[in-house]
Amino acid sequence: MKSILSVLLIAPTLLVAQVGIGTTAPTEALDVVGNINFSGALMPNNEAGASDNFLKSNGSDVPATWVEMDTTFISNFSTKVRSLLNAGPGISYNSNTGVITNTSSSKAYMQTTIPNPGSTNSSDVTMVGFESYVTPSNGTKVMIVISGDIAQSGNDGNSTLQLYYGAGTAPGNGDAVTGTATGSEINIEFKGSGSQIKYPFSTNAIITGLTPGTAYWMDLGTTNSGGNTVNINNVSISAIEL
Repeated sequence: MKSILSVLLIAPTLLVAQVGIGTTAPTEALDVVGNINFSGALMPNNEAGASDNFLKSNGSDVPATWVEMDTTFISNFSTKVRSLLNAGPGISYNSNTGVITNTSSSKAYMQTTIPNPGSTNSSDVTMVGFESYVTPSNGTKVMIVISGDIAQSGNDGNSTLQLYYGAGTAPGNGDAVTGTATGSEINIEFKGSGSQIKYPFSTNAIITGLTPGTAYWMDLGTTNSGGNTVNINNVSISAIEL
């Protein structure tokens, strides 16, 4: 009778107890400190999973689940990389080194240093007139970089530079603004009456939505204040198809 009474007194405590192995202060239903060695299946939510599955956590107080591994990702890695980059077939993947190489020889590239264009003199945007073109071969994106020096003669004032592009015939020096503005506008403040101080500048933009095989011109639009004259010198233009 004494043994039966002891079981009855202990049983309610066991139903709500937290079991600790290697710890005297368990914080979970089963709290183990140390290594676990078992020979049976690991069965979260009574599921043993399938061969080559891996266990995925679903957060606090939610049973983990077995997930099937996409083994095709390994065997078709280079194909999937091309798909993710959306760069067409011109990509090679070296499985030994992990290096991804552009093998396409038809990507458009243009780099040129143009003669100094004529000056502009307007508080409205006028085009410098570079008359430089790039024609994408396969892709729809081109990165453009234009750098050089800018000088303003006359009184103190401000000048702005803005990158423009478009299809068709390129604008000439002093033409009214045309094309599509892209990238950030550059604002330069000049000090010193009658001076021709040169300031270096560089502007760039990635142009998207282009049509392969179509020629696109690249130019700068300028403004200046106070009736001054703006001169652009030592211009270098680079265009790279992405």
